[in-house]
Amino acid sequence: MLPASVALLGSRALGARYVALVRSVVSALPALGVARVASCCGQGACAFARAAVPLVAPGLSLAVFSASAFGVGVGALHARSRACVASSGAVVVFLASPSSVGSVNEMRLAASLGRGVFAFACGFSASALPALGAGAWVRASGALGALGAWAWSPVQTQNNLF
Repeated sequence: MLPASVALLGSRALGARYVALVRSVVSALPALGVARVASCCGQGACAFARAAVPLVAPGLSLAVFSASAFGVGVGALHARSRACVASSGAVVVFLASPSSVGSVNEMRLAASLGRGVFAFACGFSASALPALGAGAWVRASGALGALGAWAWSPVQTQNNLF
């Protein structure tokens, strides 16, 4: 199961050959407990996700975070991404490259907030997925894993009580 609210994010450069993958992920979300999807206003992965929701999962609520709501320039893009990630219990990211700066920053933010992070390595080996801190990428379980997702598994820290 996933949290009730999930952000669908990813590379602006994600090619159209991944539309079917994005649609498959979106169509699997309701059965995984997701009721709300958040995404950003960008091209590529976000555009594919926004288009997929009414097509393959019309029962999902869709929230679109637009940079214009946060001002202009790069600061507005960062604020939009932070708000989108913070609004969701997990992020699912479609990466066209392991060096997709904005998407990697969104994943790092989600991990730092304790959110679940799932990634699809689109066109490159999953072994190149970037570290998000202390932890490792593991094959996701269930429906997302069957579609090729990897899950970030942070190192669990133990609190000493004495």
